[in-house]
Amino acid sequence: MKLNNLYLDILKPIEFVKNFKTKEAFIEWCMLGTVEDLKATRKAFEEDELYKHLTIIQELIEKREL
Repeated sequence: MKLNNLYLDILKPIEFVKNFKTKEAFIEWCMLGTVEDLKATRKAFEEDELYKHLTIIQELIEKREL
């Protein structure tokens, strides 16, 4: 499945997350993509050790897979 362009553009997650002023804004952005998009995003964030954001992404994946 081809990923949404919003997710393909994440080359440097550490720089990317600086765009979000609040946790809610990050969650809102995450909800724009599919579960597959979130899983791909999770992988990129794991490589940069962004654990706070990984927790949010994982929670959203679990909720959406139910």
